[in-house]
Amino acid sequence: MDDSSRWLDDSTRAEDRQEQQRRYVVQFTVAAGETVSLKVKRDALMSAAGTRLWVTRAGDEWDYWLKPGETLRLSRGERVWVTGEAHEPAASGIVATTDAEVLITMYLERRRRIRWRWARHSALAL
Repeated sequence: MDDSSRWLDDSTRAEDRQEQQRRYVVQFTVAAGETVSLKVKRDALMSAAGTRLWVTRAGDEWDYWLKPGETLRLSRGERVWVTGEAHEPAASGIVATTDAEVLITMYLERRRRIRWRWARHSALAL
């Protein structure tokens, strides 16, 4: 088996696994300057939309700034704090506030449902 066929076989398996999973997206808004605490129940991806997010992870010495469209991988059991970016007042004294949209995407295994079909036979009729 050459390298190209091995790569094709691996990518086919990855596509099959992706089809066997369901994608769940949770979307919520964080007001500018407000902080929300989250406990991650399953592995997930966090992304920002609209404005930047400031993300702090428990036990991590680094903080993360997510620009719109960027993602951050979160691990199961992790505690994170998410803050929407608050802009400095302009020369006019007006503070521009834009709520930050947070998207959390999880991929969960599909559960196979057993569907029962009862045959309609005269032998089963009463």
